Amino acid sequence: TMAELLGQPLLKVWQDLCSAIDEKYDPDKHIIEAEENMKVVCKCFLDGGMMSEQAAEQMNVPMKFINVCMR
Repeated sequence: TMAELLGQPLLKVWQDLCSAIDEKYDPDKHIIEAEENMKVVCKCFLDGGMMSEQAAEQMNVPMKFINVCMR
């Protein structure tokens, strides 16, 4: 079955989408958060024409992370 989201997906500060999933789907009754992979978010910015320095600033990550994503 499809999990029930608790509200709309949120755009986090570092620009990835996050969704909270109802605790009834976790045997320990925790709320589960599912987020986009940060490398995927970075590649999306870079593939969209954003300069690496802009992506680092937009995502609030060091250039070292951006350089790893560019490989």
